[in-house]
Amino acid sequence: MTTASAHPRAKYSPTSTLRALVKRTLALHSVPPRIIVLTALASYVGQLLAILQGWPLWAIVLATLLPWAPILFLETAWTYRHFQWLALFYILVVTQGGHFLEHLTQVTQIHVLGLRGADSRGVFGQLDIEWVHFTWNTWVLIAIVLLLVRFPRNGWLWITLLVAGWHEVEHAYIMSVYLTTGREGTPGLLSVRGAIAGGLPLIRPDLHFMYNVLETVPLVAAFGYQVRHSYDEWLAKALPHMSEEQMAETTNALETLRFAPGQAVVRQGEPADRFYIVTQGTVAVVREAEAGSEVHLATLGPGEFFGEIGLLMRSPRTATVRARTPVEVLAMHGGTFQGIMNSSQRTAQEVAQIAQQRLGQQLSPQDQRRT
Repeated sequence: MTTASAHPRAKYSPTSTLRALVKRTLALHSVPPRIIVLTALASYVGQLLAILQGWPLWAIVLATLLPWAPILFLETAWTYRHFQWLALFYILVVTQGGHFLEHLTQVTQIHVLGLRGADSRGVFGQLDIEWVHFTWNTWVLIAIVLLLVRFPRNGWLWITLLVAGWHEVEHAYIMSVYLTTGREGTPGLLSVRGAIAGGLPLIRPDLHFMYNVLETVPLVAAFGYQVRHSYDEWLAKALPHMSEEQMAETTNALETLRFAPGQAVVRQGEPADRFYIVTQGTVAVVREAEAGSEVHLATLGPGEFFGEIGLLMRSPRTATVRARTPVEVLAMHGGTFQGIMNSSQRTAQEVAQIAQQRLGQQLSPQDQRRT
């Protein structure tokens, strides 16, 4: 995962910023729509069966969420392949978001439903123990520190660190009391009757709900900032001479497409409207000759691109590109491609040189004599 930090900051309109954030955080890149539909159905069926069986709340929630675990894993793996360190950021936001919802459930149980004792310990009340609280906040703090090593210019992440650091001090003090006295649920430092000047007029669940609000809001903002200033690693491999600002802006315009073995990505003679970068699998580039025969021209793999000849020459496709294995590509519309060619001279020269070499390979000896 790389960020645009070595050059002047790219300019983003509010609309493009929101679109990029939604695209990177809510869109599922690693699974086809039919799998998402089947997962949603399995989640609903699991929830319904758990309710009919009279399971406790935590089991109902678990039955609802469990079918989504493989998709979360696949999304994390996809994010790592394309953005590296952003995968850790993604996991931190998802897990901390779930932790925040647990605290929200608890304060709702207390203040809205009027529950007390064991009935007001959130969804997973069995995990409402000092060791879990301390371990969880330690994980959050360590993850934030690791991310700051990679993204030191993310101001929202520094704010999150300050809150998480104090939250860790609070839990460290509570853990020390627990280890020395064996008492759980003590007020800690700042809740009512706390160790610092008697604490604030807040019971412990309310105080720690506030901590989680103050952690989660800047964490989400930090993730949004990093999303807007990151670029796809495969774009950088294919077009390394673009500036980091151009890469970050172009990444927002890329579309992930997948093709089964034998499926054509582009066909010879079709209008050229997109530029493609291979990110997974291999494709075969073939030129269709007379009588239906094909001439194999090249095999392209991850980090290589195709589709540039038709866009540069403003002509139909000069060859067919077909998936040899399951293939994933990044697709870029022709207007975006032309914008890159106009704004990055080194990129334009390199792409034009590769296009010329490939065009020469595609010409028959008779055609080459004519040129």
